Amino acid sequence: MVKLQILAERMKGNIRKVSKIALMGYRAGAVKRGRIHRFAKWTEMTYGVPFRTMYNKLKTNNVKIWEGAGIIRCMDEYGFHGKPGELWNRCVRNKFCEFMETKQMSRMTVWRRFAEDNFSELEMNGISATYRNWRENIDSKE
Repeated sequence: MVKLQILAERMKGNIRKVSKIALMGYRAGAVKRGRIHRFAKWTEMTYGVPFRTMYNKLKTNNVKIWEGAGIIRCMDEYGFHGKPGELWNRCVRNKFCEFMETKQMSRMTVWRRFAEDNFSELEMNGISATYRNWRENIDSKE
């Protein structure tokens, strides 16, 4: 069984695609639909993410690297600590766009979202960290 703490340690140095299996902390074939369902419902209530959007992302393994890791972790890997808008004003934009393309964020999305400093709390923290917190603090009490 892959623990999320181990996954987080592996991801610190090198952010890679977070699969549904790794995100949920189970071996292949052992992911429980109920847990995905409860997490998707909780993100809808907490962050306003439509249930179907989150459920389908997790169920079809369609979580992009930057979504799984979070903007904060991506910026840390790039070597910047601060707000996305500050990074955008200080960085070499083409290099940063190339970096974020390796995290599966398109160039146009990088330009638009970072220029406007337009990220939700879920996007800033990442699905993986949010899931870990949900699992430890909320799901364990149910």
